[in-house]
Amino acid sequence: MSSDNWVANLNINLQHIDGHSRLVNPSHTGPLRIQRPFYPEGKSLPHVYILHPPGGIVGGDQLFIDLHISQDAQGLVTTPGATKIYRSDAKQAKVQQTIHLEDRATLEWLPQETIIFDGAYIDSATRINLAVDAKFIGWEIVCFGRPGANETFEHGEVKTRLEIWRNGLPVWLDKGIFTTGLESNSIFHSAWGLNSSPVMATLIASPCSEQLIESLPDQQLLKGNCTISLVEDILVCRYIGACTQEAKSCFSTIWSLLRPGLLDRAVCPPRVWNT
Repeated sequence: MSSDNWVANLNINLQHIDGHSRLVNPSHTGPLRIQRPFYPEGKSLPHVYILHPPGGIVGGDQLFIDLHISQDAQGLVTTPGATKIYRSDAKQAKVQQTIHLEDRATLEWLPQETIIFDGAYIDSATRINLAVDAKFIGWEIVCFGRPGANETFEHGEVKTRLEIWRNGLPVWLDKGIFTTGLESNSIFHSAWGLNSSPVMATLIASPCSEQLIESLPDQQLLKGNCTISLVEDILVCRYIGACTQEAKSCFSTIWSLLRPGLLDRAVCPPRVWNT
């Protein structure tokens, strides 16, 4: 690996201590950091911001994030801005995120969008390990190319994995390979794929029920191509559309409707979303 490439590790541990959820002994190597937690909802729920000082990921970079929510602890994790994956002349970058929730722990994993520049190669994997009584809401939003700059994604490869495991057993496994060129390019333009839309996104929440899904007003979902389904006790919302703002607006609405029933909390968006 070139000395110009970054290898970074970030370990975050939230523990329930004296009725509060506290950040305990975080550690990092390389250019990954966390900002001092904010407590806009009181000491029981910290809002944690993950920072990547270089501002973007290039081919050869490797980022590893390990997040552990201990028994009865709660947390909300987001990012202050979009993650950018730059072109890399066929050199692959890697992002691996592993999340562990113990019994009765709750986590809201709400990063802002990832923008894949034309010519980027990235392998991204997120695995969420849930104890039996843990609760989780999270999303991932990906934009291929830069629509605002009239840049489409014509060269490169994107590999994605998003997994939910509960009590050591797989519950929901989602894998995607988006490769340009040859026949595989049809995934970007075919009706069974992205249908020429630059943005795809997934929101997942667990545990959920049919009754909870039925409580979501239909008119809130009519933004782009947004659908909701239930896989065992996991709510899966898929979005395909024209822009990341639309996806975030759609998901923020669904999150605000799910949060009171699933987590018994009023809506409190992270203040960084307003900057």
